[in-house]
This record gives sequence, C-alpha cells and structure tokens, in this order.
Amino acid sequence: MTGYLVVRSGATRFGLPLAHVVEVVPTEGLTAAPGTSPAVRGVMPVRGRLIPLAHLDALVRGRTPDATIGHAAVVMSVDGDPVAFEVDEAEELQRAAPGPLPSGWEFPWAVGVARVGDTLIPILDVASLVERLRSIQIREAS
Repeated sequence: MTGYLVVRSGATRFGLPLAHVVEVVPTEGLTAAPGTSPAVRGVMPVRGRLIPLAHLDALVRGRTPDATIGHAAVVMSVDGDPVAFEVDEAEELQRAAPGPLPSGWEFPWAVGVARVGDTLIPILDVASLVERLRSIQIREAS
C-alpha cells in the first residue's frame, strides 16, 4: 500500500511506510527486557503474542530514550516478524508516495521525504531499522 503514517517520537516527526504498518495500539502490559539496548523498552502483548517494543527516536538516533513511556506503539511487520515502535503520537495517515531525499539531506535510515505542513519529514526504511534492532539485540546478548 502506498503511503505512510506520520508519527511523533520525541521532538521529531517521522513517516512509517504503510506497507509495514499493522496497527497502532496503546503501550500497555510492557515487560522490561534486561540486557538489551537502551532503545528497547522490553516486550508487550499484542494479540496474544509478546513482541519487542523499541523507542523509535532512540533507535534511529542510537541513544537512550527518556524514562517516560510514549502513549502509542505502531505495530509493524517485516518479513512476517512483528515489532512495535513506541511513539508519542500517531498524527495522520497520508496516501501519497514519498519524495526523493533532497541533495545533501542526510538523515539516518531515511528512504524518502514527505512534506507535512511546512516541514520535510523523513520516511524511514523500516526493514533496515528492524535489522539494526536485531543486530543490537544480538550484540548485547553476547
């Protein structure tokens, strides 16, 4: 499906491709997962399964998130594997295709941009973020 979900995580707005979005759920029932990356909040129950929850902005920027848990989780599916990204707000759904990255515009994990109001927001490469999440978890477990 063409389009993206505009979310806010921390002070940043991102676009998440609709092709991977399953649903938006409240961040409830979270269980901490010791020994993981600081960006990983833990696991949460979604439709009878425990899936990992990572703070989106912290994962993108490689940092530790604030202690306050965001209100929503965007459940994504990459190659059939579910993962949830914690966000402060799911703002709007856009059915337009993202535009190309402007020349010289550098943003980690961006595959395109979208104009929302007067601002360009990055459309994230969810498959690469999930791969980063997996590599962090493997590295932390070693």
